[in-house]
Amino acid sequence: MKRVVYLLICLSIMACSKNDGNDKTPLSPDPDTKTDSDTPPDSDTIDTGVPNLIFPEKDQLCLDANITFNWSDATNSVSYQIQISTNRAFTGIVEDQIIDNSSLSLVMAVGQDYYWRVLSIDADNVKSAYSPDQAFYVKGEATSNYIPFNPSLTYPEQDSEVAHANVNLQWEGSDLDNDLLRYDIYLGTVQNPELFMSDLTTNTLEVSLEPNQTYHWQVHVSDGTSKSIGEIWSFRTN
Repeated sequence: MKRVVYLLICLSIMACSKNDGNDKTPLSPDPDTKTDSDTPPDSDTIDTGVPNLIFPEKDQLCLDANITFNWSDATNSVSYQIQISTNRAFTGIVEDQIIDNSSLSLVMAVGQDYYWRVLSIDADNVKSAYSPDQAFYVKGEATSNYIPFNPSLTYPEQDSEVAHANVNLQWEGSDLDNDLLRYDIYLGTVQNPELFMSDLTTNTLEVSLEPNQTYHWQVHVSDGTSKSIGEIWSFRTN
């Protein structure tokens, strides 16, 4: 009889004890808690690619004034905007068109250097950034010298912020005659900077500047016969 009572007590204790954790029932998810699978994709995020310029190539000498501009197709694009200017700042625009394909034929004026760029536009009219511009020259009457192309910016990027100590100004110059190019650098904290260094034959200049200042700089390039004046660039020191 004692054994029976003892057995009943043991069974009662086992029935009232907690489980060992291996057979826990999972909690129901909070209906107000969203998981990754419940979150729809961001409909405002659109992959609009920047076109790559194909022709005219960088610093191309075009013998024919009839030019077919070509660029790569961009992701999600339905149209493109092409701009052609007589300067790298694109303040002398001679063509500004929106077209549905990645090619455009134009007759350009001869004896002139040009700069061109393209952006893509998607179905929601969202525009990409412009492609990096490229220069080309349309040959006219015979000439003994071609004017150098406008210098292009390498570093610091436009309106960027850099450390004030040992700023390495960098730019790029090119010339169809492959003449030796010499550069005059204008630098200062005023909108129209004064001459800082002249007659450089390299396309880089290391300078040490004051902190917390906005600097403006400009590069003039000469091949010994003719000169091109670059646009004014800006950056800030920290």
